[in-house]
Amino acid sequence: MEKLKSIDFRSVIFLLLACVTPAVSPNIALPVALIVLSAMKGFDLWMETKKAIDPSPELRAEIQGIKNQMSGIMVKNSVKPEEQAFKRMF
Repeated sequence: MEKLKSIDFRSVIFLLLACVTPAVSPNIALPVALIVLSAMKGFDLWMETKKAIDPSPELRAEIQGIKNQMSGIMVKNSVKPEEQAFKRMF
């Protein structure tokens, strides 16, 4: 199982595609390989930019405190009676 975690599956798929493409048609082997390689590199860079960082325990505690305060404020404001219940028309 540890071996499967260490395998880069994008590279394995690229190598398999690189082996199969010349058998299909030698004229399109190089362009397809270049397109796949550039797409894999772009996808890898995009995944690294979208990687979420794990907040520290202190930051999690602070966020939880802010959430508790906001929910308290929402509950407090939701039970406030209206200022003007009836409005005179004449």
